[in-house]
Amino acid sequence: MKYKDYFDEEEWLTIQYALMWVFRGVAGADGKIDKEEQLALTKVIKSHPNIDNPFIKEVFKTLEANPGIIFRQSINDHRDYRKGLDETAAILDSKVSMEIALNFKKVLTAAGIFVANSSGEMTGSKISEEEVEQLSKLAFHLKISMEELRQEPTIDQILKYFVK
Repeated sequence: MKYKDYFDEEEWLTIQYALMWVFRGVAGADGKIDKEEQLALTKVIKSHPNIDNPFIKEVFKTLEANPGIIFRQSINDHRDYRKGLDETAAILDSKVSMEIALNFKKVLTAAGIFVANSSGEMTGSKISEEEVEQLSKLAFHLKISMEELRQEPTIDQILKYFVK
């Protein structure tokens, strides 16, 4: 049985849109989404073979099949990223184990960091102040604490999935 079978259609779309909301929130924080950020999103989606978690693997595989369509649908969705990520957290917390929910939230957070690091100034940190602020808001709406982010797998461990 697939994880998708545990969700209704609207819930599954919300789960899929979550990565797109994170991407748009971080990549658009400075007012423009550039090619490096788009490439980073593609790398995140295509990282599913490197991820041990079957739920995350399944979500990313479904995103890989039609990323452009899902991205456009997420833009046309009536929810902004705050409401969408609040709903994503609630769906995850009610439908899957605490461990699976937390790992998916951490992967979304790591994806935001990966996208933020993909472009920017050549010297110093590539993450702008706007992106740092946005990442903090995204983690808040995903209902994930700093303590949870420090647990294994850590964000640094997850980021390695995206660059293999």
